[in-house]
Amino acid sequence: MILSAAALAIKPSTASAKDAIYNSELVRHHDLDLSRQKDVAKLYLRVSRAAKNLCAMPGIAADILRRDINDCVDETRAKTLQNLEQRLLTSAVDIQQTN
Repeated sequence: MILSAAALAIKPSTASAKDAIYNSELVRHHDLDLSRQKDVAKLYLRVSRAAKNLCAMPGIAADILRRDINDCVDETRAKTLQNLEQRLLTSAVDIQQTN
């Protein structure tokens, strides 16, 4: 199944990310077929990169707050993938109901 939307908006999940330069980032997936394991892995990597970008803190702060940054990345990725899973399930149900 190919998800109809072209991108996911990702927002940082934890308090440590509130001051992040970016408050959201698009992850494009229009080129992926999410019924293929290889494409799902590509999407996971894209989501992970976007989460790292959103939660990153430049300079010395990054060393001091490494655990907070890692928590932010983990939580952001998990929330995004959970939202994607919901969208996929909703899309599948909609397709089933129209057939």
